[in-house]
Amino acid sequence: MTCFTDRVSIHQIHEANGVLHGSEKVDQHDFAIFDLLDADLTQVTLTEVEEPAATDSVLSDSLPSIRLALVARETHSLALCRHYRKMLHEFDSPWECRIFTSMPEALTWAEA
Repeated sequence: MTCFTDRVSIHQIHEANGVLHGSEKVDQHDFAIFDLLDADLTQVTLTEVEEPAATDSVLSDSLPSIRLALVARETHSLALCRHYRKMLHEFDSPWECRIFTSMPEALTWAEA
């Protein structure tokens, strides 16, 4: 699980993505959860989230069965999550990406 708090920039999202993509254990997971509930994403634009979607779609070529949960409540954060999911689909990623507004919902889905 990756948790973001306070003001978050696209650079911090790229850094977290880089850590996940570079992890030796990345191929041992079948789901990932991004907790954005306490994050202020107002400095991140819709266009900026297209790059993480593109890099994740490349990873999905070698790890096609990952399920991704994005957990957010704030209006702008939810819009970013929806755009990321749309772009992931447009990049032909096989990943299942769901958006949740509570952590218990996301955990229940991820562990099912």
